Amino acid sequence: DQCAGGFVSQVIPASPQNRSGCFQCDDIPGWQDANGLTCRDYEARKLCVDGAWPDPKNDDPFEGMRPSEACCVCGGGELAATPFEPPLDGQVLYEGQTIQKSSPALPVPVTADRVELEAECALAASGLEMTPSGGVYGTVQAGTNSVSCGLTAYQDPVRGLVGTTTFDLRVSPFSYGFQTLEFVVFNLDTTTPRPAAFQVQKSLDLEIKNFTMRCAPNVDDWLRIDETTGTLSYRKEGTGPPMVLDTTCVVVATLASCSSNCSSRNRVASTLPVVVAVRIARRWTGAAYKLPQLGAPVDARIGDQMRGVDLEEALPEGYTHYERPGHDLHIEVLQKTTDRSLLAVPPADAPQVLDVTC
Repeated sequence: DQCAGGFVSQVIPASPQNRSGCFQCDDIPGWQDANGLTCRDYEARKLCVDGAWPDPKNDDPFEGMRPSEACCVCGGGELAATPFEPPLDGQVLYEGQTIQKSSPALPVPVTADRVELEAECALAASGLEMTPSGGVYGTVQAGTNSVSCGLTAYQDPVRGLVGTTTFDLRVSPFSYGFQTLEFVVFNLDTTTPRPAAFQVQKSLDLEIKNFTMRCAPNVDDWLRIDETTGTLSYRKEGTGPPMVLDTTCVVVATLASCSSNCSSRNRVASTLPVVVAVRIARRWTGAAYKLPQLGAPVDARIGDQMRGVDLEEALPEGYTHYERPGHDLHIEVLQKTTDRSLLAVPPADAPQVLDVTC
């Protein structure tokens, strides 16, 4: 396995089988040894390999700093804990849902062999358990409330690298799998998003029917619910992009019957409400630096600090970003190069991590 861009692989000192991990690391700027060798030289000459501490004979200090302190390839450098998403991040489980121990819900990425939940975290009361590395498994008990507690990952206990996040367990009588349902458009020429529908997830012994939906703001022009199954689907009416892209909906189902495994709350209530966020989204398929047009004037004075160059979405062939001089456009507008017609589209979500080659 390779580390993602911006991360380096290093051997965790004194770990079983010399386990490696991916860390955010930068070489100490300007460091060199007594012979003028830099961190890059240590890597090129294989004086250090795979981010492990070098042989002591190659780890002499110079001006108070050793290669194993200064260079990422030598197991040193300026280190930071690796950020990670907790298990079940953004998901909603339903009462009675089972996660097998053989395939638990894991943190993304798995950064530590040992994690800890904060004291008095009520995860066990929900019927779920957690492995030493943070994998969640078990069966959600009926009547379980949502759980939120701190999660600590001991990524490198020898060097003191510890990552922290918040573990949020969301549970409802039935669910659509996620806290936010995203209808994603990947191609400007595509009118149907993926996925185009989200189905109800529930235990087999929970019988519900007569689904209704209320959303604020209203999105009746593109969101539909199947009254029998509860499936939420994208069905756009008319031409042009939807005016409202984000909404919060309450889906209400009528309780038909319930076995002895259902909670007392479900047996008493005649209806079951579930709140879910819904949005239309686009994803970047590439990135490009936003450079001024050739020959375009630059509005600057002598002594002004040069502005940085921004990244923007790389568009497919036949489209360009549209800007109207003197106007601040509040939605994304593209222009077709063939006929110079304008097209308003949902704004694209930039990726959280970009691999940039310069």
